[in-house]
Amino acid sequence: DGVQLPVAAVTLPRGPGAPPDASAIVSPAFDAPLTMGHDATTSAIQAVSALHLEPRRGRLWATLASGAIQAWELLGEEPKSLGRWMPSLKIGQGSRPKGSKQRPQVVAVCEDSTRSQLVVAVQSTPGSPQLMRAPLTA
Repeated sequence: DGVQLPVAAVTLPRGPGAPPDASAIVSPAFDAPLTMGHDATTSAIQAVSALHLEPRRGRLWATLASGAIQAWELLGEEPKSLGRWMPSLKIGQGSRPKGSKQRPQVVAVCEDSTRSQLVVAVQSTPGSPQLMRAPLTA
């Protein structure tokens, strides 16, 4: 609905690194509220384009169609929004064709909890994704 993100909980009998059984029933267990940003004027801007769940800490990361990133802490009584950010991306000069006006766009995020980093996939031109890393602060 553009305001709530349904989140399903599935048992992972083989641990967090293995997918659930094919027979597992997946249904929404609760909703994570989407934070409205100053750029969220339509539901298309608010649309979630990619998700990542960090299983050890229970953090859910969403990449929005606008390029913004939103995170939630899912462990606890209710999901808690950790905030929403519009990353400032500095792409090297050799990464975009000369004269390109296309703005780099975040297309996916992944939390690396073992290194306390956020790995961000950035698309600056068709067919040229780059991975960037940012430290996570407590």
